[in-house]
This record gives sequence, C-alpha cells and structure tokens, in this order.
Amino acid sequence: MPPSGRMNVKVEPGDNKRLGGEVWLCPLARAVQVVIGRGENRGRTITYHNVVRRWLRLGEFTGTVASWSVPISDIETEGIDGAALIVQEGTHEKPGIVLGTAFAPIGRQATDGK
Repeated sequence: MPPSGRMNVKVEPGDNKRLGGEVWLCPLARAVQVVIGRGENRGRTITYHNVVRRWLRLGEFTGTVASWSVPISDIETEGIDGAALIVQEGTHEKPGIVLGTAFAPIGRQATDGK
C-alpha cells in the first residue's frame, strides 16, 4: 500500500485527440481458484486470472489532464491485490473504444518487491 493510504490516478491526453469518455478504476484479484460444481469439469479446480471485483467510476475524460485520489480502503477488500485503470470513450450505458489502460499492485505485493 502506498504510504499515504491513497491511490493517486492521473490521466493525460493522448495523441488521438478523442474526447468524451469515462475513467474507471477496477479493483481485481490476480488469481481466484473456483471449484467447479457442475458439468463436464465438475470437481475440478480452475484458476481465473485478473478477476475484476468492482467498477468504480472516477469521472469524465474530456481530453485534458485530470486526477483523482482514492482511499485504498475504498478498493482493498479480501482478495484484492491490484487495480486496473481504464479510460474508455462513451458512457457506461453506451461504451466505446478503450483509449488507455494501466495496472497498479495494491497491498503487500506493492511494497515487498515481488
């Protein structure tokens, strides 16, 4: 976890000059094991990777520099060890192309050098 207990996010304009989008922060678990209860894989354990647990809308993307500061306590729950940032054209109701992404580790993983 960052010393401030916050995740600071800064989005800068890209080269393509697209406007009108949203910025999303998605807490995720890098590996989740699930025991399959039915079907042809019944009884097997499957590991899913980079499982998004929530979508937090940070705000609008207008093509200019924007920043947010999110308390780690708002995104770090059991099993969450990273966060993906997605800048996407359009809206939640009518999404467009993804304009940019980033990933940041959270918790012990972010500070232990692994």
